[in-house]
Amino acid sequence: MTNDILKFKNKPYWRYLDYVGERTRVVISDAENFPKFFINQDVDEDYIKKIRNEKYPELKDINFFGFCEGFGEDHREIPNYYSGYEVPLETNDVGVKVYGKVIDAPKNVLLEDIKKLSHILIQWSYYKHPYEFIDLINKGYELKKIKEHSIDIYSRKIGIGYEDNYGDHNLASAECICDCYLGNGTYHIFQIALEDKINPKSKDGPQNFGTLIELDSKENFTIKDVGDISLLTQPEWLK
Repeated sequence: MTNDILKFKNKPYWRYLDYVGERTRVVISDAENFPKFFINQDVDEDYIKKIRNEKYPELKDINFFGFCEGFGEDHREIPNYYSGYEVPLETNDVGVKVYGKVIDAPKNVLLEDIKKLSHILIQWSYYKHPYEFIDLINKGYELKKIKEHSIDIYSRKIGIGYEDNYGDHNLASAECICDCYLGNGTYHIFQIALEDKINPKSKDGPQNFGTLIELDSKENFTIKDVGDISLLTQPEWLK
């Protein structure tokens, strides 16, 4: 009986983390990059830059990004200071949900909290509700995982979503901040979709599910994870 309980407790599971991106943009970067490079709307930029430069004097000659001016700014001019990725959302009228896969930390990693995140999934789909992906799985659709980008983490924390505080005269911040329990280094970002390999010429094409951040490359992300996340979002009347 006790062994069964322990086995259940050690089983990886997905949980809801946050809701991000409403009326703003979903950026993924080191959590420290948000106060360094982004600025809230309707603020005195000179004043905020003075605060920023006092905290990060190495950036005194670097301007804030034109974050609210449009999509797709080129940040390659400062590669020594910034790496990040923007989730390719079609609209920012509504936010998106963020989920984390909880695992037991490896025994060789000394941490106060043994429960850590191996993956983070930013769930978005233009044309389907998340729970509709369960039907696609039942129809035999397969996982399609495409590497999109890699980002460097140096503060042991990853930030997701931009906390756009209008007129808030403080440094900017991420909406959702998560620990990288394996420490600083390079982390990979993937686009997750389901595709019909039985009928590869299907006019529907791959069905986008979300953006995956891989915090532990030794832990697998499979089509079962898509199903588990979809069940978390299933309406009560379908359960």
